[in-house]
Amino acid sequence: MAPLRSSGCGDHRRSPEVVLVRSSLSWLVFVVAACSLVILNESLVTGHVIRGGGAEQRNNERRPTLSPLSKTTVRKESSTTALNDRPIIGILAQPTGSKEHGESYIAASYVKWIEGSGARVVPIPYDLPQPILQYLFNSLNGLLFPGGGTNIKHSKYADVLKFFFEKTIEANSRGEYFPLWGTCLGFESLNILAAENNDVVNYGFDSEDLSLSLKFVSDFKNSRLFGSAAPNEVVEILAKQNVTMNNHMAGVTPNDYDRNEKLRNFFKILSLNADRKGKVFVSTIESFNFPIYATQYHPEKVYEFNYEAIDHSYDSLIANEYFGRFFSKIYFPSH
Repeated sequence: MAPLRSSGCGDHRRSPEVVLVRSSLSWLVFVVAACSLVILNESLVTGHVIRGGGAEQRNNERRPTLSPLSKTTVRKESSTTALNDRPIIGILAQPTGSKEHGESYIAASYVKWIEGSGARVVPIPYDLPQPILQYLFNSLNGLLFPGGGTNIKHSKYADVLKFFFEKTIEANSRGEYFPLWGTCLGFESLNILAAENNDVVNYGFDSEDLSLSLKFVSDFKNSRLFGSAAPNEVVEILAKQNVTMNNHMAGVTPNDYDRNEKLRNFFKILSLNADRKGKVFVSTIESFNFPIYATQYHPEKVYEFNYEAIDHSYDSLIANEYFGRFFSKIYFPSH
């Protein structure tokens, strides 16, 4: 039987910095209050108000109206159509595996990666009651599924991943722009959810502590992530230098896309890579119809120093920080 854990994907046991999240009534009150305060602070700038069970929108200022995906543009500071220069991104915490250090955690590198892109972070404990998860979702501008070693097939954490995935689809389907990003374990989770099949994630890859250049598919430029939004310098660095840090034993292969119609109709493959033994895996994807993106590699690890394979060069910083800026600063203009 295949293991239930994606062991080695984004494993932060060696990480010197994690944000510990304790599951308790006091923490629940803190998270809701903190999220409300963040949104309330935003109201001083954009006119948002807090009412009832979530953040009520005014004049479409928090979540812009969804336009066709082909018209996606990068928000620029000088743009008169910029709707939110202070987006709030939720990062889903996951079990620590040991209550000695609290119930759940977020690796600090994800927080740095998002904040370094000009967004603000709200931690989302995975074990909150569903009404509170709904409240938090209503108060966010985007969501990140991080890497880790948690059971993503049959667990409370898997249930929460599915909940947020479905809410993201619902929000975008009714015209609200809400981006979702998955890294490593988050990448694998999104493939499972889109395929509606746990078996699309395979095990036995030899790709821990391994930095690679991206092997782009032929039409990768026909995408939002690597199309007009991506500077030529970034694409060239990603294609020629080993700057994408992999740390996984699990993955999804091109054959899994060939075999699963739901998966290949939901996600477009943008790049492939191979592990040390030549086993090919999908490394970058984006949804055809929704602002959902995922990488098997770890852009946030440029903020870590606990793996030998992490490239901290200037070029690596430019390339990996691009993904965070894209996720945090892309929007659909409402006109």
